[in-house]
Amino acid sequence: NGRVFFVGSDTFFEVDAAGVVTARGTVATDPDLSPVCITSNGDGGQQLFLTASGKGYEFNLQTNVLTERIVADAGHCDMLDGFIVVLDTSDSTLMASSLFDATSFPALSHEQRASKPDPWLAIRVVDQQLYAIGERSTDIYYNAGLSPFPFALAAAGAIPWGIAAPDSLAKVGSSLIWLARSADSIGAVVQAAGSSAREVSNHALRTAIRGYRDTVGIADAIGMSYEEDGHQFYVLTFPAADATWVLDVSTGLWTERLTWNTGEGRYMAWRPHWHAIGFGKHLVGDRRAGKIYELTLDVATDIDGQPIRRLRRAPALFNKDGGRFMVRRLDVHVQPGLGLPAGQGSAPEMMLSISRDLQRWHACA
Repeated sequence: NGRVFFVGSDTFFEVDAAGVVTARGTVATDPDLSPVCITSNGDGGQQLFLTASGKGYEFNLQTNVLTERIVADAGHCDMLDGFIVVLDTSDSTLMASSLFDATSFPALSHEQRASKPDPWLAIRVVDQQLYAIGERSTDIYYNAGLSPFPFALAAAGAIPWGIAAPDSLAKVGSSLIWLARSADSIGAVVQAAGSSAREVSNHALRTAIRGYRDTVGIADAIGMSYEEDGHQFYVLTFPAADATWVLDVSTGLWTERLTWNTGEGRYMAWRPHWHAIGFGKHLVGDRRAGKIYELTLDVATDIDGQPIRRLRRAPALFNKDGGRFMVRRLDVHVQPGLGLPAGQGSAPEMMLSISRDLQRWHACA
């Protein structure tokens, strides 16, 4: 209904179309600054529900009052058919609120995982189905109209993929994508729709993720999604590894999307993160500073007006017979006419680096 909310540190905020920020309450925080989860029960309830650092909070959209409602180990939350569903990560239990009432979570309206031995770590609703994603497998629930817990386990059985980083989970169109693990594998990226899931990562991405896993770990990975010009994007950031990979779901192609750090002369993980459509704009948070930006193709600069530096690397060139060969011509395809005579996006530059032995590089502008 034209309102946008977010959490920064321990404060729950609302921001309006003019960029004016209003504090609406305080939530729990922890040293790791773990992400929060926010959902709503719609016009029927006029409430938001959010989980932060193991606690659950109800926000009344009519009175603008934030109240703590759950003190258990509340993890992810979402809404299905007017019920707020919260995952208690301490014992793999789904807790359901009363219909259109996030102030009430009846004591008997819950279900503990029994289908598989691995614990649930994340939940998300898509296409009227609740995905409860475990460490190595995923259950799917639907609204069966039961009482006191209204949901039932789907007959299709468990999906044989779990999750390696709970906050990598993102809804992309009518599917879910996340950084996964299974009984036999860890580090794949999978996409689930209906009662099935498929891997969407490739060998190159798998190799990169394995490197992160073996050095700094991948459990902190964060996922988000957005759509631009008919392309759906899944953005996967590894904060500890300082890297971001983006899947164009429409084409199936992966790219690294990084922010160029001018001061340090290096690429770092893409700073825009956490996305919402608000006031007709793509709004994103800056993961390193307390700012909200508009993500748009009409601007030729990065965060804080920094230049966007793009790197295109050709595939390895070799003679199939093992002999030498000559490269006599290189065609570079660019979109002309975008550089401006002054100000933002002016005087764009291109540089080419060539190596004949992977040790000595020759550069020309």
